Amino acid sequence: MISLFFIIFSKFTETTIDNFIIIVDEFAPGWYKAVETKAPDGYLIDDIAKDFQITDNQFVQLVFENAPMSSLIIRKVDADTREPLEGAEFTVRTMAGLLIGNFRSDEDGLALVPMLEPGWYTVTETVAPVGYSLGDNVQNVQITHSQTVTIEFRNRQFGSLVIRKIDEITGNPLTGAVFTVHQQAGAFVGEYTTGSDGTISIPQVEPGWYVIRETKAPIGYTLDNTAQTVEVKSVVPTITTFTNKPLSGIQIIKTDSVTHNPLSGARFIVERPNGERIGTHFTTDISGSVLVPDLVEGVYIIKETIPPDGYMLNETPQNVTVVSGRLTIVEFANDPYGSLVIRKICEITEQPLSGARFTVRHQGGEVVAENVTTLADGSVTVPNLKPGWYVVSETRAPENFHLNSTAQTY
Repeated sequence: MISLFFIIFSKFTETTIDNFIIIVDEFAPGWYKAVETKAPDGYLIDDIAKDFQITDNQFVQLVFENAPMSSLIIRKVDADTREPLEGAEFTVRTMAGLLIGNFRSDEDGLALVPMLEPGWYTVTETVAPVGYSLGDNVQNVQITHSQTVTIEFRNRQFGSLVIRKIDEITGNPLTGAVFTVHQQAGAFVGEYTTGSDGTISIPQVEPGWYVIRETKAPIGYTLDNTAQTVEVKSVVPTITTFTNKPLSGIQIIKTDSVTHNPLSGARFIVERPNGERIGTHFTTDISGSVLVPDLVEGVYIIKETIPPDGYMLNETPQNVTVVSGRLTIVEFANDPYGSLVIRKICEITEQPLSGARFTVRHQGGEVVAENVTTLADGSVTVPNLKPGWYVVSETRAPENFHLNSTAQTY
């Protein structure tokens, strides 16, 4: 009987060799080829085929050596302190795009990728630790035979950005200023408005350079057209201040007396006490305001001449004093008109009746609406009525009905 020994050496270190021996019996004399088809787990296959000859009463020994597979250690640290960071998530792929797996850094900041064949790999950080930005999140790494490679990803903590808006003269905070923020490379970050304390606070900002531009000034102030470029650093907040110069003149504000919402379309006349006309067509815009600019110091009289649609005229003029370098704000409120709904029904069935005609008079006798006629639903609306008492009289009954001659007061 002829025997064949396969001795497979698997190297764990330079000084230690573990031997795996396979004995194959009952070979007939002749030439043979031995090929390793599968390596032990964690080892690279020895793909070199070995030719050998068997003769009578001969012992043949073949040796196959398997090198251990390589591994990759991903280290995640704070870019400033070098402290390890837990919770970063990574994907590892071959350069051809084949996914090796997803890995997460432990409490020591380490993620182990075992059993890698030699070659190039792409490591991508997909999720940063809490409170940190991704930064440069892709690295390529080469793995060679029997090697443990360590690569390091560094993350900086998010910073924060605070924008302050103040009066150029008094230093008081200004609400209502609108800003846009872009990364210096151009990416849009957001649009923000200063609050009652005159500030905007933007947390969780990636470290880097940013461009801040004011797009809308607070009411009564000139727009600051000068953009500011600032650097946001990790941990420490970056604070930048914009100032606005107050406009000189009068800002007329028009509001609803009930809701205090702004009203557009109100027209005003502005004149001096001596009768000098400054202008007669100052009309409030969609924000309910109109600016009367570039006025010299002194007293001015403001009168409303046309109210907004659906509102009564505010007939009370206001006197204001303009001071150089200041914007004087004056507010006019308007009362909305009311409306009266007249309903006509059958006395017996209470069904609505169309075709009834009415006259509406103010209690003092002034006719405010004539020949108002009920529609198919038995009603008619009389709009734009000033607050007060009104007398409603039926002047024509619906067809086939008697006239109700009793006036009603509302």
